[in-house]
Amino acid sequence: MPNDMLLRVCVCVTMLKQQVQQRGIKAFAALVASSPIAAFADGDDLAGMITSAATGSDTGTKGVLKIAQFAGVVFVVGGLIAAKNKKDNPQIKVSHIAGSILFGVCLVVVPEIIKRSQAQVGLTPVSVG
Repeated sequence: MPNDMLLRVCVCVTMLKQQVQQRGIKAFAALVASSPIAAFADGDDLAGMITSAATGSDTGTKGVLKIAQFAGVVFVVGGLIAAKNKKDNPQIKVSHIAGSILFGVCLVVVPEIIKRSQAQVGLTPVSVG
């Protein structure tokens, strides 16, 4: 009998917790939706919104390229560490080491690839990184 009562209390507490969470999420969504700051665009029209999105994507592109270069360095260093530890660990495969180093090198040289492909097509090379 006491186990049934404890189970009922736990179920009731869990249901109450879920209801509070749902109400909190709904209240937060209503607050965000009614916020006047989020409703205005810089240009007050669709073109202004598109311009803001384009500016943000340009800034985001530079950041993504820097993150890709950093990830490439991490992959290369990880591959070199794995190559050093291969003799002690038979689970490390040569194909994984080679793949990690190759993938890392490709990520590191992405900005250079973009710059050279622009020159190849005849575009003025633009610094992307």
